[in-house]
Parts: sequence; structure tokens; C-alpha cells
Amino acid sequence: MHDEDAVTIRLLGQGIEFGQGIMQTMLHKTPGTIV
Repeated sequence: MHDEDAVTIRLLGQGIEFGQGIMQTMLHKTPGTIV
């Protein structure tokens, strides 16, 4: 595995965690709108 690939995977992982955090925050702010 190249270093660039490792960085890309790491950034994707952080992006997924960040997206999940936003989804959870939105769900908490607007309850009852779970899709």
C-alpha cells in the first residue's frame, strides 16, 4: 500500500465519522424526521 492510499483511506474514514456526527446532530435538533 502506498502512503497516498493510506492518507486517502484515513481522510475517507474521518469524512464518514464527520458525516455521521452531522446526521446525529440534525436528528437530535429535529426529532421525528428519521428517514
